[in-house]
Amino acid sequence: MAIDDRARRSRVYLEALKLAKDYLQNPEKLDGLLNRAGHKADQRKGRLEEAWQQVQLLIDMLRTYRRGEYKDLSSKSLMLIIAALLYFVIPADLIPDFLIGLGYIDDIALLAWTVRSISGELSKFAEWKRIHSSVMGPERAKSSRARAGLLIEGELG
Repeated sequence: MAIDDRARRSRVYLEALKLAKDYLQNPEKLDGLLNRAGHKADQRKGRLEEAWQQVQLLIDMLRTYRRGEYKDLSSKSLMLIIAALLYFVIPADLIPDFLIGLGYIDDIALLAWTVRSISGELSKFAEWKRIHSSVMGPERAKSSRARAGLLIEGELG
């Protein structure tokens, strides 16, 4: 059985899935999780390597959703992201984080599985983020895309 399968079937991840709804309904708890996950990702950037950018994208996606800036995210994806970030910040998971060299293997595998599971939504968000941080700015970019008939789904409202 692959490590991401074992992590997803672990007691810690199953509990994280149950807690995800509570975090989504409690902005302060969600902000705390986002801060802890961001801090831990920054501290472990060297060990996370390529996964670090994906972790940052998940955090950014959830943070912009939380602020009401980005809404094109399914409930299922929200739960998966929150559960994966909870699993990531909990040190005593399938492979405890204190095991040097091994402790983050399950975290990275689970985060990679989450990224694969929501890749379509993550790609849409990455494009949205690119447009909103462009030199043109979000409103001018939106009007330019509208003139060209290139509005992204959800931009009409």
